[in-house]
Amino acid sequence: MASQLHVEVSGQSSGPALVLLHPWGGNVRFWDECISYWVSRYRIIAYDRRGAGRSPIPSQPYDLDQNVQDLEEIRGDLGLERMVPMGVALGAILAAAYTAQHLDRVSVLVLCNPGLTVTRGSIEERIALIRRGGMEAILPGAVDRAFAGLPRDNRYWRYLELFRQNDPLGYEYSIRAFLDVDLRPILPSIRCSTLVAVGEFDTILPPEVAKRVSGYLPQAAFQLIPQAAHFPPFQNPKTFADVVDKFLSENLARKNESSRK
Repeated sequence: MASQLHVEVSGQSSGPALVLLHPWGGNVRFWDECISYWVSRYRIIAYDRRGAGRSPIPSQPYDLDQNVQDLEEIRGDLGLERMVPMGVALGAILAAAYTAQHLDRVSVLVLCNPGLTVTRGSIEERIALIRRGGMEAILPGAVDRAFAGLPRDNRYWRYLELFRQNDPLGYEYSIRAFLDVDLRPILPSIRCSTLVAVGEFDTILPPEVAKRVSGYLPQAAFQLIPQAAHFPPFQNPKTFADVVDKFLSENLARKNESSRK
């Protein structure tokens, strides 16, 4: 399946590889503004997960482990020895799950607005609504919650359109893949430097949730992103990009120094 996914590669081939994992309802376009800040220093890999954006809709449901396998196949296809997985919301869960299984392939990790668990009830309710009325059945509410505390400006309307373009079945499969996920047993095994960033206004996975995630990680740094809610890379890309850049500059240099000793 991974060979069929839509993958975009940009930036410096000799730079550290950032692999960008979009949230539910997003696609590679979610990252465009952040990429513009990073492209001169890093190798950037962004891809549409199964059923999202320009990637095909699977013929049947799949699970988190298959998402992890897709990411590992993309890494192998691109010949990346090590990389920096960076995920937002459910993309952060995928980034953490991948790192727990392939720690030797990860330099450092970036988790943005992560959660610890995914409850079945909320997903089943959303799926039922979509089956009855398509993506419009959960709009604008799904996007309104993700933009809590922020103005209904051009960014809001752009994300609303991006979300609306999802295929209902592709979206259903993408959220089913995370049913009953619980990261608590695996987070302590992630022994690499990890940035846990969260938007100050997030009401879906608020800052106290991100702080709990940090508490499970052996080497976590916590950062609150101002003027952002559930999607800091989209809602305040310059600040998020700067926070990530500072974290990578400090921690990749430290890791390279350690490896030379």
